Amino acid sequence: MRKNKLKILFIGLLFILGFGYYLANEKAKGYGYTGAIDVVKTYFHNKDLSKKVSAKVLNIEIDKGDWEFIKTKRQIALDRGIQINEGDKYVPCALDVAGEKVSGEIRLKGHMTDHLMSDKWSFRIKAKDSIMGMYRFSIQHPGTRNYVYEWIYHQLLKSEGVIYLIYDFIDVNINGNNLGIYAMEEHFGQHVLERNNRQKGAILRWNPTLYWDWRIDELQGNFIDEQYSHFSSSYAEPYDKGTVKKDSFLLNNYQIGASLLESFRRGEKITSEVFDVEKMARFHVIIDLVGGYHSLDWSDVKFYYNGLTERIEPVGYESFSIRPTTKIAGQRVPNNFEKLKFNYHDQLFSDPIFFESYIKNLERIVSEAYLNAFFKAIQPELDEKMGLIAKEWAYRKVSFEGYYENVRLIRNNISIPKPFHAFLKEAGEDSLEISLTPVSDFPIQIIGIKRKNKFIALDSVINIPAKARNTYTHYFNYTLKKSFKKATNLFLVAKIPGSSFPFEVELNEFPSYKYETKEEMGIAPIEKNVLADTTLTKIGNEWYFNTKAIDLDKKILIPAAVTLTIYPFQTLKIHGDGQFLVQGELVIQGKSKENPLKIKNEKSIPIHVIKGKFQAENVSFTGEGSIVAEESQLIFHHCLFYDKSTDLIAATRSNVYLNNCLSGGLTSLGQFDECEVLVNECTFKNGNKLLYSNGSFLQFSKNRIENFKSIATLDYASIFKTFNSEFSGNDTLFLMRKGSVYNDIASNFDNNLLGLVLWNDPKFMGDAQFSFYKSNTKGIKKITSKI
Repeated sequence: MRKNKLKILFIGLLFILGFGYYLANEKAKGYGYTGAIDVVKTYFHNKDLSKKVSAKVLNIEIDKGDWEFIKTKRQIALDRGIQINEGDKYVPCALDVAGEKVSGEIRLKGHMTDHLMSDKWSFRIKAKDSIMGMYRFSIQHPGTRNYVYEWIYHQLLKSEGVIYLIYDFIDVNINGNNLGIYAMEEHFGQHVLERNNRQKGAILRWNPTLYWDWRIDELQGNFIDEQYSHFSSSYAEPYDKGTVKKDSFLLNNYQIGASLLESFRRGEKITSEVFDVEKMARFHVIIDLVGGYHSLDWSDVKFYYNGLTERIEPVGYESFSIRPTTKIAGQRVPNNFEKLKFNYHDQLFSDPIFFESYIKNLERIVSEAYLNAFFKAIQPELDEKMGLIAKEWAYRKVSFEGYYENVRLIRNNISIPKPFHAFLKEAGEDSLEISLTPVSDFPIQIIGIKRKNKFIALDSVINIPAKARNTYTHYFNYTLKKSFKKATNLFLVAKIPGSSFPFEVELNEFPSYKYETKEEMGIAPIEKNVLADTTLTKIGNEWYFNTKAIDLDKKILIPAAVTLTIYPFQTLKIHGDGQFLVQGELVIQGKSKENPLKIKNEKSIPIHVIKGKFQAENVSFTGEGSIVAEESQLIFHHCLFYDKSTDLIAATRSNVYLNNCLSGGLTSLGQFDECEVLVNECTFKNGNKLLYSNGSFLQFSKNRIENFKSIATLDYASIFKTFNSEFSGNDTLFLMRKGSVYNDIASNFDNNLLGLVLWNDPKFMGDAQFSFYKSNTKGIKKITSKI
């Protein structure tokens, strides 16, 4: 019996130890280690490094009264939630490093209160004479800049010839009180330029004072117009103003640099006329590599005006790396330089000369081979810095994995599956008419045509802009002076400007789905068909009906630049010859989602939008008839669609947006030809085929679709993306033809009979493709079928 008890006790101890080891392992992985054993190995490795190095000691002496002043300033900042250094911020101090004694001034440093937590407060120091080769520097908790990773960032800048700062680790005593290891960061002054082999000059920035005033108001709940603190309200100023004012050369240098920055901000000069293109390109690529986007904000960027090159260079500062690079600096480049909306970053990348240099450097620097050589070169010095940090944080693990992961993320980002849609409109004897629409975050250059592996260069490159975020697709038409006996199996060869990696995009035949002509629809030419309506009140460009019950039995033209609004207290019936012809904007507003404005259609096309806009909010649609749109915008918020036996929408080259809508007994949401369709948080139940798409981009997010015979037919290189949606009780999910693509992320499929039917037409180049990522596909009885 005693043996059994001991056996049970032993097994219990083994279980406890095993379970404890499992928990320790999982905990360690959460902090970037491979497991508990890795923690132990890291600790002893770093301890060994710490024994091989000695930290320099910085002794700082501050009078008692001045120290109390600093403590008071700290408490004010903690109470306010943010620190603003103003007025009498510096106090005298004495500095000593290994017998090198200098008088100086010191103050608290940093805007956010993380600089003032624990015992390691952050300080800015100005020395009267050079100490450790610097006149100005900061000391702060190493964790503020993520320990040794900030040093690695500056080494990357140094290797690429971009102005960098001294970043090191030092032991600090204040009034005899040892505060342990601090990070020491060089601040801006002529010593920075001398060490970076630059001639004497001014270091500049955009003055951020109003920005931080606005942040204080925001933290205190006193909101003011952000334009007050915007980039457009700032001005260029030099660092070390006292020195600049006393030196005529520096003053002149600053004035030229500030003038260039101002001309850039106002759009009078472009990036390549103001900045050193190569230096700026390398700087932004390094930011991409380390994920240091914090330092790209207009209130954080630093500049140097180089009088020899007559261009402005970047000065590296606070990367806060390493972080995942989910988007690179050059994404979302605007198309129109005149409409950049006061955005420093967008203005910078709108210059194609700079953008090409940026992409060339991106492909060169963002590679495993580059990192391998770089880390090998810095490893001895890196061990020294890790040894200094290990004197206080021996458990800190340094991993290069984040850099290599960013290489993978960035390479994947610029390897666009399909940067644009391309359609063949017409093939003549000596020309091709094509229609292109960009769908990526990057501008694209069309450089040639390929047929049967034969490349034919274009006479001149075609440049199409990036598709800016939160905007709809735009189509661009071009005529190519090229002749082919058969305009089939053609591919456009393109690339991101500056890239050495081309894309091939199939030139699809123009979508076969065509709408009826206006005459076939029973619509006479608009100019001859607009009837007067005495119930319409027109005040300038704003129109409205002056009756509560709107009984529309005639055609109403809403001209361009005119908005007709139907209000929540009104009702609308469309019948007979009734129809809205919208070239301007038609807005229909209901009271609420629970009490919508009801529209009952007895007309085949009650609303026809032609290069205009239709917006409905809290509106219910029932009865016959489709909303027809041509090169227009349709927006539905909190709308209800039910008991409709026809398509709700028939759209060509239009943008359609549905948010928080509900349907029941809906035969079809619509047919979309070369459109962009965005659908968010909607529910569709009990219908026939939800949609039909030709050459369109569709994105569904957080929707529920159930009991449809078919969700979608995707034709002619349509792209359909779904996110976090629910598909339940549907017969067929997607019929995909002619190079169409379906991608899903994290959706749930429950009790659907058939998943994807891929119909690959041998006459149409490009197979249909699909992918599921973190999706629950158990509820699809059959994933694919080929017909």
